[in-house]
Amino acid sequence: LFARYSVIGSLAGAVGTLAAAAPDFLAGTAGAGRIGVMNDLFVTPAFRGRGVGSALISACLERCRDLGAIRMVWQTAVDNLAAQAVYDHVGATREGWVDYWLDTGLAQP
Repeated sequence: LFARYSVIGSLAGAVGTLAAAAPDFLAGTAGAGRIGVMNDLFVTPAFRGRGVGSALISACLERCRDLGAIRMVWQTAVDNLAAQAVYDHVGATREGWVDYWLDTGLAQP
């Protein structure tokens, strides 16, 4: 999804979203159903503070609904306080999880 500033057509921001079936282990915490994932929300610096981020989140949420997702989830960096303020503003629930990852050992293409 992209947000364009209507007067000059400049790119104001972008975000990706997808929905996937919830694996069995999520059934207890998220309910059985599809989970939408919002990825890479970005608002061009010149357009920050104008509601673009909130509009992109709203569009992603609507897309998740269209795909049958019962919840939309995403992550942000602990020190990204500006993004967290936007997420708090739209009424998102802050989780207390700590994320980890491991390399699989396969080289990137």
